[in-house]
Formats: sequence, structure tokens, C-alpha cells
Amino acid sequence: MGPPSQARAAIELRPIRFIRLQDIQNLVLWVLGEGSNPAKWAFVRNKALVERVVLVAVPGLDAETWRAHRAGLPMLGGGLGEPVTLLAQRADVWQSQSVRALFSVPETRKTKAARTAAGPASPPPPPHPPAFYRLTGDQLRACEFPALEEGGVSPAPPPGYISTQPRPTNRHALVALDCEMCETAAGFEVTRVSLVDGGGEVLLDELVLPDTPIIEYHTRYSGITEVMLRGVTTRLADVQALLLTHLAADTLLVGHGLENDLKALRIVHSSIIDTSVLFPHPRGLPSRTALRRLAATFLKKAIQGGEHDSVEDARVALALAQLKFLHGPAYGVEAPDKGEKLCVVLETAGRGVSLVDRAEVLNKVVAGKKE
Repeated sequence: MGPPSQARAAIELRPIRFIRLQDIQNLVLWVLGEGSNPAKWAFVRNKALVERVVLVAVPGLDAETWRAHRAGLPMLGGGLGEPVTLLAQRADVWQSQSVRALFSVPETRKTKAARTAAGPASPPPPPHPPAFYRLTGDQLRACEFPALEEGGVSPAPPPGYISTQPRPTNRHALVALDCEMCETAAGFEVTRVSLVDGGGEVLLDELVLPDTPIIEYHTRYSGITEVMLRGVTTRLADVQALLLTHLAADTLLVGHGLENDLKALRIVHSSIIDTSVLFPHPRGLPSRTALRRLAATFLKKAIQGGEHDSVEDARVALALAQLKFLHGPAYGVEAPDKGEKLCVVLETAGRGVSLVDRAEVLNKVVAGKKE
């Protein structure tokens, strides 16, 4: 009579055209917690013997790349079989959204009943004033806004820059700015400056002749042509002076990617409300969501279909900021995932969870006890 057989856990993948994120989530929950049996595509033998599950998300790794480079990934290649097609949630999904969906377990009847029994949610707090949305010093540095330089008697603007100054009375508490640029031998220089007040009325809309000859107008993006600049005598110094008649140091300046505009204008200003930060890209900085996409999503407005218009872009940035003022800081940010966090569900089932990733990613997908 031979030695007794040792029972082992094993998984068998059954032929299937594709799976979804929820299928992977259900498999993890079935093995470690109380999920649905993934019998249609996977069979787990002796699942009670499974001590741990390792889940690795590799951005950009598709089946073709995996097969081509499998030999170069011995730590992964030795334990993995043939890839299975995974359907994304939708055509335009961001990578971070897939990870967040994977770590958010749909609400069960039990948890929904408990939430309903707890009564209605607390009323929303009163709206914050616009100054609440002003970029912090860290955000200004992260976005590389021009800044005063320390040294000497007091901080001063970098060489060639001017800075906005305090004023006893400030006629405009909030304005929105957008600039158009053309390419010169010195780089991209400003060729149009548009400024609107808090009601969207135009305060300033000036064409500017660069100090360096233009080598490419980039009309498709700038809306500027050679004909438009014929006879223009306004130079950068002139438009700087005009802007300072509307901008005090504490004027809230609204725009989209304003660090580019202020660098082109060679102006230092720190009271900034930037819609590229108010409505953050799912991947976080330095990625930014284009103004035209924000306009389409939140204003249901199509812009920049042809040549850019700096007055229109300034008004769109203003309208987006005003939506944020009205609805609060959470408006326009990725909607919180409904249901419970996977980490919490597994912890409730008596399982420990360890996650390894960048801090900003972990902050989005983890709740409850973390190791």
C-alpha cells in the first residue's frame, strides 16, 4: 500500500471567449471570502487549502506582449498559463478606473438594507467661497508656475518677469485668462491675450506682435494668421501693462493650464484657480484633461473644433470653475465607487490584505485596515 496522497489546491480555467473585471473579482472572493462561484470559466479544486492569492496588475501588458517577452519575466512566467481576454468596462476607460473597479465590490442586499436603515445622508455643507479653490504653494510648484525668487532684501520675480502687486481696491475679484501662442525663433510667444470678468464680459482682447519673427503660426491651434498680425504694434510689455490694470496680487485668476499662459506673458501671479487641477485627470499630475473634453463632459459644449478662440476658452474655463464653486470640491472628480472596498470584504472574512503600489493609487483603492 503506497503513501497517502497529499491533497492540493488547483485551478482549472475552462474555454471561454472573454471574461470581465467582475469575474476576476468573483474568483478572488470565491476563494478567499463569500463570492459567487465562477463555475462558467474557472474551477477551483480544494479551495479551502488556498492560503493566499496574488493579483498583479501590469499596465500596458497585453496578450501579444506577454507571449513575446514571457521568457524575460521568469518570476511571472513560471506560474502563469495562457492569457484570457479581459473586456474593459467601456471603450474610453482609464487604467486607474479598471483597478478601482476591481477593488470595489458591488453592494449586497445586506449592506444596502443596513445603509437604508441608517436613514438619509447628512445635508451637503454650504458652498465654499471661490478663494477656497486657489492653488496651494505645493500645487503651484507641481504645475511649474513661475514664482518669485528668494534672495536679497525681498523675493523678486525671475529676470525678465514682472509680478502682480497689492492694491487697496480691486475692481475685479475674479477674472479668467487665456492666451494663444505662435512659434518664433525664440520658442512659443504670445500673440493673443483675452481676459474676461466673472460674468464672462470681455475686459481685454489684444493681438500681440512678438519681439522675435514668427516662423510658424500654427493657425489650426492658435487661430492666428499672418494677416491678423499685420499692422499690430502691441508688444509684450504693452499687454503686460494692460493686464496689470485688471490684475492685483489677490485677484483670483481662472484658466486652464495657466502656467503656460503666465510663462508666455512673463508674469508671476499666485492667486490661481486652474481647471486642469479642479477637474483632475484620473492618472493625476502631470497628466491633464483637455479643456475641450471638460467642456463636452460638464458643459455639454463643443469647443476647439476648428481654430482656437482665446475668448471662448477663457469663458469655458470660467464656467467650469463656477460649476465647481456651486457644487463643491467633489464635483467633477471621479465618482466614488459604489459598494464596499475589496480589502474590507476580505478582512471581514478573516483574510489579511497587503497592497503594493504608489501612494496615490493606494489612497484611491484602500479603505479600512491596511497593512
